[in-house]
Amino acid sequence: MQENTVWYPYEKGKTIGKPGPNNGKIIEDLEHIQGARVTTEVEQGEYFVTIAVESRLLFHSHYAETEENARQFAADSKMRIEKLYEMLDVPKAQQDDAWLDAYDLLTNEITEFQ
Repeated sequence: MQENTVWYPYEKGKTIGKPGPNNGKIIEDLEHIQGARVTTEVEQGEYFVTIAVESRLLFHSHYAETEENARQFAADSKMRIEKLYEMLDVPKAQQDDAWLDAYDLLTNEITEFQ
């Protein structure tokens, strides 16, 4: 079990060692209780972290040169996804221009478009 209980092993860990979205071997695969997924995989010494957040942020893959960098990116992504879910809980009537700017900034950080 992860320290942060909003993240759990995807399919109870049954995906570990299986092919991932980038055709590498999955080494970590976590799902957020609200449906997001962060998958880390390795293929011939190259690491990829794939982020999927239901219909709001469909899909993004990040390349990392080392396992340490991949795991750090995955950890950072999980924190940003948690912030995203917090923002999406704000009632529509309170989603003003400042909220929209913060939302855009956060989604850009998640997908690395800064």
